Amino acid sequence: MFRTIIKRAAVPAVLAAAAGGADAVELYGAVDNFVSYAKVGSQSAYSLQSGGTSTSRFGMKGSEDLGAGWRANFQLESGFESSDGTGAKNGILFNRESWVGLSHAKYGALQLGRVYPAYLPLSADPFYGVGKLSPFASFFLLVNDLGDGARVLPGRQPNSVAYTTPSFGGATLKLLAAPSGDNNGPRWDALGAVGEYKQGGTHAALSYNSLWCSPSPTPKNCKFTVRTDVISASLAQEFGAITLLGAYNFTRPNADDTYIAQAASFGFIAKVGKDFVRGSVAYRTVSGKQDQALGALIGYDYTLSKQTNLYARAGAIRNQGASKIYYLAAPVQDAGVSMPVIAALGVRHKF
Repeated sequence: MFRTIIKRAAVPAVLAAAAGGADAVELYGAVDNFVSYAKVGSQSAYSLQSGGTSTSRFGMKGSEDLGAGWRANFQLESGFESSDGTGAKNGILFNRESWVGLSHAKYGALQLGRVYPAYLPLSADPFYGVGKLSPFASFFLLVNDLGDGARVLPGRQPNSVAYTTPSFGGATLKLLAAPSGDNNGPRWDALGAVGEYKQGGTHAALSYNSLWCSPSPTPKNCKFTVRTDVISASLAQEFGAITLLGAYNFTRPNADDTYIAQAASFGFIAKVGKDFVRGSVAYRTVSGKQDQALGALIGYDYTLSKQTNLYARAGAIRNQGASKIYYLAAPVQDAGVSMPVIAALGVRHKF
């Protein structure tokens, strides 16, 4: 019923786009829910949640041929909690992507708006950086123990101007600048660059980002202006039906009374017929204090069709010292007490 409504709604949109010169407007999305069990110390909880293998989302994207090899492109994408129907967080309708731009096969692509940051590709993580069930996301994208003003790299960078070069023998470079719009604070909210190389079964990436935290005009949990530098690298290599993946992340806030964090992960994806087995181990340490964690997650994806799959996940994190890392799927906050454990069973349908 829902797909019928969507398809019927899409017809006039596509016709209108065609009349205006656009090649097509595509409606797409995913609905992903899972049942989880989490245990931390004496606390435990069962829950139904959204977004185990990918964020539940809907979006639209389109492209228009402008002639001479140029194209106009746009994308609007909104994430939501399909477990209870809750809409986009923080009052942002298109909280995942919201941009318009131009592209040319010889000159590259320009994007203006809310875009992916200039960071490592999703292929750096066997679990594709999904926040609720991924050692990569839990260990690499964490700054709350690094001191006042430390900025975390956002999943999408708002107010951005991003340029990606055409491919040169499999190599591309993406440059991103996000003006702060702050007359009294830092000139930039973020500056970043990521170089990628994709050839055959190899996918390598190296990125650098500077992020600013300023109490004006919009507070970002800091009392004064601080710049956080993030240096990252990843490598994925296919060996037949098995892909091995490794990644490294270095986060340094540039202010007194702050700490430096380093994180590394290693994982694999094994294709078994139409299904996939995936696993990852991650380690994180914070210099200058006793703050280390080691985590692991194993998963199995059972393919029902091109659009639908069932999945299972199980993992744990060993915290030491001041470390309090837990999988975001665990609705238990006091993760520093002992080893957080998570298990999940879910289904995802893409459309």
